[in-house]
Amino acid sequence: MTSHKKKLKLALNLIPYLIIIIPLILIIVLWVDTKSYLFWIATIIEIGLAVAYYPVRRHSYWMSYLIFFVGFLGPVILAMKITSLMPVGGSLFAFGAAFVTVQAFDKYVGRSKNKTNSIKLSSKFPFPAVFPVFLPEKLKIDDYHISKKNQQTTLELNYNNDGNVWLWIFEANGVIIRDQVTLPEQKSDKIIKGTAVTISQEILTDTPKRKILRPLYIEAAWSRNDINFNLASEGIALEEVEKIIASMIQETKT
Repeated sequence: MTSHKKKLKLALNLIPYLIIIIPLILIIVLWVDTKSYLFWIATIIEIGLAVAYYPVRRHSYWMSYLIFFVGFLGPVILAMKITSLMPVGGSLFAFGAAFVTVQAFDKYVGRSKNKTNSIKLSSKFPFPAVFPVFLPEKLKIDDYHISKKNQQTTLELNYNNDGNVWLWIFEANGVIIRDQVTLPEQKSDKIIKGTAVTISQEILTDTPKRKILRPLYIEAAWSRNDINFNLASEGIALEEVEKIIASMIQETKT
C-alpha cells in the first residue's frame, strides 16, 4: 500500500472518533462554565484518568473499570450533591473527549510503530513469553493484558486485522481459565513440531444462532516447557491456525 493510500485509510479510520470528539469539545466551549478554576482542576484530573485507563487495563481490568466509572460518574455526582462544585460537572465532557482521543492515538498511531507483532515485557516477567512468527490475514497485535493470581501469571495477547479476523492467545505458568464458548464443535489431537495439541473446531449448523464467519471459530491448547498455551481464532483457516501454532512452538525456548 502506497504512502498516500495509508494516510487516506488512517484519515477515514479517524472519522468516527472525530464525530464523537468534536461535539464534546463544542459542548465545553458553548455551555460549560470554563471560567471557573474548579472546572480546570477537575479537567486536569479527568484527562489524567483517561490517559491512565489503557496502561492500567493491561494489568488490572477491575482497576480500569474503576477509573472509567470515577471519570464518567465522578463529576456528575459531585455537581449534583454539592452546589459549590457544579462547575466540576462539565469536566465529564473533557473526560469523554480525552478518552476517545487516547483510544484513537493508541489504536492508529501508537501501534503503527509496532512492526514486530510483539510487546515489551519486564525483565522480571516469570516466564519467557512466546509470540507467533507466522501471522496470516495481515494480523497485528491489538492489545494485551497481564493478570496475576497467587503464583500464577497469565499473558493475554489479542490480534486482529481491523476487520472480521481475530486471534486470541493465552500463556500461563499455571492452569488457563477462560470463558467457555458454547458452540457445536469437534475435537482432534494432533502432533505439531513434536508437541501434542488439542484442537476444537466449530461445526456449521443449519440454524446458526450467531453471525457465522468463514472460516469458523477454532480453539487449540498445548503445553511446552511447563508453560500452558491456549489459542482461539475466528476467520482463520485451520491450516493457517496450525502454522501459527507451529511458529510458536518453534520459538518456545527449550
